[in-house]
Amino acid sequence: MNVACRPREQRTKVDQQRAPKRHKRVIVPSNSDEPAACRQLSAAVRGRDPVRGGPPGTRLHGPRPRRRGNRTRRGPAPRSCRRALPRRSGAGGQPLERLSIPIPLFAPAALHRITRELVRWADAVHVHGLLYPNTALAVSLAARAGVPVVVTEHVGLVATGGRLLDAAQATAFRWATRRAGRRATAFAVLNERVAGEIGAVIGGARPVVRIDNGVDTARFRPGDRAAARDRHGFTRPTVLFVGRLARKKGLDLLLAAASRSDRFDVVVCGKDTERLRDLPPTVRVLGKLDQDALADLYRAADLLVMPSYGEGFPLVVQEAMASGLPVVACAGAVPETGPHAAVVRLADRDPDALVKAVHAVLDEGDAGRERVGAEAREVAVAHYDWSVAVDRYLALLNPSPAEVLS
Repeated sequence: MNVACRPREQRTKVDQQRAPKRHKRVIVPSNSDEPAACRQLSAAVRGRDPVRGGPPGTRLHGPRPRRRGNRTRRGPAPRSCRRALPRRSGAGGQPLERLSIPIPLFAPAALHRITRELVRWADAVHVHGLLYPNTALAVSLAARAGVPVVVTEHVGLVATGGRLLDAAQATAFRWATRRAGRRATAFAVLNERVAGEIGAVIGGARPVVRIDNGVDTARFRPGDRAAARDRHGFTRPTVLFVGRLARKKGLDLLLAAASRSDRFDVVVCGKDTERLRDLPPTVRVLGKLDQDALADLYRAADLLVMPSYGEGFPLVVQEAMASGLPVVACAGAVPETGPHAAVVRLADRDPDALVKAVHAVLDEGDAGRERVGAEAREVAVAHYDWSVAVDRYLALLNPSPAEVLS
């Protein structure tokens, strides 16, 4: 039997030294049935080659292929990877979301079987979210198999508005962090608050590194703003909100602000937002959009408002910056420090303060908007492009070329 074809646990150290060299295979368990970020990361890694200056021979493996065939034939991922999708709850999405608990529910038996198969197949595991069931399972199985694990925690502790739920969440977070800290190779976070929450549990037992999300800066880019506004029928200053219908996104704060000013319209898009009712006449709801439609909307708007709380670093802020769109964020919606701090305007978590911040951006006129947008675009390309995120994750996992399983 060819040494390279043997299961990992059957290879001796000498066998592994003699085996033909191949690329690392990294699995990225997703907590969503639409893991756009994982697919973008895969595409970013896949596109890196000697001609473009990236590590040679990087490839993509697909456990849930959208079409026949993978770019790499050796060591295909198990075919059963499609069966552990999060369970849905009709139009309202995941049932726990209604309680402000963003934890998906999976098919337990299928999840265990598939994760076990993938971990035995992989050279490294990259999981997202300490409180997700698939994270705990993947970390445990990877530890048993001796496979390195990187844990990315996006939001940390988030206030749910209920004393019992907050206490339960804090207990679960400490347990999951302590457990992962005994098994993981390293942690990645999006801001200092989450780093502090993890550090308070594990101390210095494992590295905790800040790695910002990656953005497709080729898709999200400035364009013909006048044409985009015509396509969307914008005739007045337009404030954009992008996010799912969940309490933590703070849409109620923006709607309250919209009712106190007649200087701007508000356009809302995101999952389940079409369920909104009794809105002010200046508010327009578009529902969930695909990535290309969203990119066009960024080009048409005057600014993005991010009134959420308990976030790591919202991807929509980075997308807006890459699109050359000014951003107003409420305190707690974005990290306190980072490259974005120079171009994102902060506002207090109050409707009147938010109206004042929006008016300040509009008062700068087209010239001010273009100046701030150009600066935001420059920051996004330099710090948030997928190539930057890929470099940092590859360095954290292994300095050698890696394959990403999405």
